[in-house]
Amino acid sequence: MLSKLIPDVGSRVSVALLLIRIAAGIGFMMHGNPKLAHPMSWDDTYTPFQGIPAILQLIVTIAENFGGFLLIFGFLTPLWTCIYICDMLVVICLVKAPLGMTYVGAAGKSWEIEAHLLLASIVLLICGPGRFSIDALIVAWRERSTA
Repeated sequence: MLSKLIPDVGSRVSVALLLIRIAAGIGFMMHGNPKLAHPMSWDDTYTPFQGIPAILQLIVTIAENFGGFLLIFGFLTPLWTCIYICDMLVVICLVKAPLGMTYVGAAGKSWEIEAHLLLASIVLLICGPGRFSIDALIVAWRERSTA
């Protein structure tokens, strides 16, 4: 079962997936870092609408910071990528696009970074974290212990 979630890929592809995990993990941590100041009330500053439940704001804050760190090491990759796909779709579709922001805009008023993080998450969900990840070590250990 785990091997279906964490497919084995070649070494070259695993290096590429490692680089994607590092870039995306750092990107998510930087995206979530300002939210740490007010983990349950940051939507007052960042969104065109207020009223996101505090618990959801806390989940996003934890996912972007703690999950970004774990993504770098490839731990629970399918979980984090599913959360990030939902997160970035909400940011793009419900926050940035309604404000009239375009894909590439002046002075950071765009959803370009969110789109790149979304695509990195989709790639990692489809391809898995690669051989150089904690997830791959867990799968290998489970396969050896059941054999």
